[in-house]
Order: sequence, then structure tokens, then C-alpha cells
Amino acid sequence: MKIKNEDFSKTEEMVTDIHGKDLPPETVKLKKKERNRAAAYKSRQKHTQRADILHQEYEKLETDNNALRKEIEKLQQEQEYLTKILQQHEEACLRLPIDIIWELQNPGPLFSPKETTSMTFDL
Repeated sequence: MKIKNEDFSKTEEMVTDIHGKDLPPETVKLKKKERNRAAAYKSRQKHTQRADILHQEYEKLETDNNALRKEIEKLQQEQEYLTKILQQHEEACLRLPIDIIWELQNPGPLFSPKETTSMTFDL
């Protein structure tokens, strides 16, 4: 079957819309153009809104990151301070006589057996 090579773009046929009205092709093109503009505007608005949200999230993360960096610095300073105190304490402990160190590591009973037998408890 052969198809004739005709120029269909020049036909001035009326186009029927969804409501059954006959519209000229120019009107259909204009309506399509308007719908396209509206869709493009909506897309740009959505893109801008998403960019704004991402920027707000970025700023919040930057703020949180800065706060965490300050907390790390504070904790490092505290660690240095406690390390110095521990070193000073270790030096002092090493100067104690060995019998005192042994007593500190192996504490005996709080009361002697003689003292516990003479104690009375009121119930």
C-alpha cells in the first residue's frame, strides 16, 4: 500500500477537545504552550524550594559540626589536665613506703575480731 507524500501541517482541520468543542489548531497550540509554561514554572518552584531546604540543612550541619569541634577541643584539654594530675599522683605514690602501698592495695577489715565481739547492735 502506497502512502501519498502530503503536507499535513498546512491542513486547517478543526481539533475536537475533550468537551467535544471544535477548536482551531492555533488555539490548541496556545493552550498546550500555557500548560507547558505552568508546568515549567511549577518545576522551577519545586527545584528552588528543594535548594532552599538543602541550604538550611547545610547550615544546620555546619553549626552542629562547629559545636562538636569545640566539644572535642574542650575534652582534649580536660584529658591533658587529668593526665597531668595522674602523673603527679603516680610520682607521689611511688614515694610511699612499700608497706603503706601494700595496705592501700589490700585493705584489711575495718574492725579487729576483738572489737566486733564487744559491739552491740540495737535492732
